[in-house]
Amino acid sequence: MTATQSSSERRRFLRLPLEIKVHFKALKEGVLDVKGLKPARAKDLSTGGVLFASPKKMTANEVLQMRINFIRAGKPVEMAAIARVARCQKAKAGYNVGVEFLQVYAEDLKVLENFIDRKAKAAKKK
Repeated sequence: MTATQSSSERRRFLRLPLEIKVHFKALKEGVLDVKGLKPARAKDLSTGGVLFASPKKMTANEVLQMRINFIRAGKPVEMAAIARVARCQKAKAGYNVGVEFLQVYAEDLKVLENFIDRKAKAAKKK
């Protein structure tokens, strides 16, 4: 990578700026449990991860259990994922947490890819 490349050129996945609901909590000992998931608002989404606002600071490489909700073709979609905290930066209110998806069901990933493609194409038409 050269020093003149922009951050968008370095990204492996198309990032879609949008606000959607996400829920998260630290994954303890690899045990999945939907109880106690904390709500948050995503700021952007890609097939590789999500950036969301959190009231608490998280540490790099912390593993999270996540649930991501969005609307596709007028129907609500709920996607489960295991994610790793890639970065956590102080924001005006709380922290911006960027996570990388480690595990996502193949069917959920396909739905997410289609959702992002459609939203990106619609944004280009505007």
